[in-house]
Amino acid sequence: MRPGSREWLTRQRGRWAEGAGSSSAIADVSTDRAPGQLGLWLAREEEGAGTVGYLVVPRGRGGGTAGRALRGVEDLAWSLPRLDRLELFVEPRNTASTRTAGRAGYRRDAAVGHPRQPGGPDVEMRRWVRRRPAAS
Repeated sequence: MRPGSREWLTRQRGRWAEGAGSSSAIADVSTDRAPGQLGLWLAREEEGAGTVGYLVVPRGRGGGTAGRALRGVEDLAWSLPRLDRLELFVEPRNTASTRTAGRAGYRRDAAVGHPRQPGGPDVEMRRWVRRRPAAS
């Protein structure tokens, strides 16, 4: 485990307990490595929106890792009764993430200002939305 990893994981568990959401490592069980991270944040839970985001390191890209992670976080998200949608923000020139969003079932919604990182300045992003599936 890399230096600081345990502390990062501990902070994430604390954020979930506080109701803020959480970031998790994306695990590759075939290599026992973490090629990225995925977050589900709940700052707008009262409005019915959860925000998802991910980062995949270069060696982990191109094999569907991000799409599987996005689909994987849905069980957790839909277990939260206030959420009716997930929002993913993608920079317009990020064609790989645009394809990933579409393949994972997200629909392009609008161009909006959104920070690249929490607390950062707003930049132009495309908002992609995944609605809660209808109950069967």
